[in-house]
Amino acid sequence: MFPARRGPCRWGRWCSSRGAIRISDVLSSPGGPAAGPVLAATSNQHVVTIPLSTAQESEVAVGDAVTVTLPDNASTPGTISSVGTVAFGPASNATIQVTVMLTHPSAAGTLDQAPVTLYVTTASSPGPMLAVPVAALQAQSSGGYAVEVVSAGNTRRWCR
Repeated sequence: MFPARRGPCRWGRWCSSRGAIRISDVLSSPGGPAAGPVLAATSNQHVVTIPLSTAQESEVAVGDAVTVTLPDNASTPGTISSVGTVAFGPASNATIQVTVMLTHPSAAGTLDQAPVTLYVTTASSPGPMLAVPVAALQAQSSGGYAVEVVSAGNTRRWCR
């Protein structure tokens, strides 16, 4: 078996694939000249590709957990499988390509090139935490900040 290749084959060579592929475009016609590419192929697996601003490139990494919201508002988990290294577009609005593999590909059904929303988990806390708007923080005379927590029975306490 020949090794799988990424990108175009060199002139005069042929390439093979280790697994199934999806023919995305036929680039030649019967009786046409025998020059140039014949087919274009993509993976047969459901993946999500997004153009990510180069300003946010440092926020994502291969292996980061994501949640993909599909057009029917169903959500399915995934993982970032690649982060591009080549930027596209003008410098003021350059993007890189980020690819996400779905954990449960069957969740996407027969979707192809459908609009989805992607939520990337860049950090998490192993323990309990309280997240509040900045406006909820109260400066303390002893220094630092606290949040007033109202519990059942209208009892109040300060949480630091």
